[in-house]
Amino acid sequence: MAISRSDAARRMYGATEKPKATAPAVTSRQAAANTLYRSGNTLGSIDTALSSCFGRLRGGITDKETLERLDEQRLQVGKLLREKKIDPADAQKLLGIYTEHKLHKRSPEALEKRWTGPAGYAEVRREAGSDAEANAHLARTEAVLAAVAKASPTFARDLVASGAAQDADFIKTAARIAAPPVTQGS
Repeated sequence: MAISRSDAARRMYGATEKPKATAPAVTSRQAAANTLYRSGNTLGSIDTALSSCFGRLRGGITDKETLERLDEQRLQVGKLLREKKIDPADAQKLLGIYTEHKLHKRSPEALEKRWTGPAGYAEVRREAGSDAEANAHLARTEAVLAAVAKASPTFARDLVASGAAQDADFIKTAARIAAPPVTQGS
């Protein structure tokens, strides 16, 4: 006669009652992202975005001056993100785009070609719906870059020099951050 594993375990360990239910496992990517980045009113995961960006940039650098500059930028950008109450998911997106552009440098010709091609202004215009709205996106992105330049001039220069500020996803995210809040009808 075969005994089930759970019966054998009950006999071995003397358990007389069923174990308490455990917390449900995270089953979707969105739930996992919400757990990691805690979208909403909590700002604890801004540190995750900063660590992800600046940790990757610090990797392999031994120059003390460069490391000090990166540390200073991290503090300044972190302070700005917290003061402006930027959603951690948006912070992760913007810093991720910057990191990729910084680590995988592009030539000025390649950046110009991307901007004039379908992955540049054309994509911003397509997402915005019109030239006027696309230009409004660019103006809001300029406002975000001005705020960044005020908080950390060297980081703002790096954003522009790396080409990250011309990335269509960067522009869309920055424009959403700088957009005036939508109010419900009165």
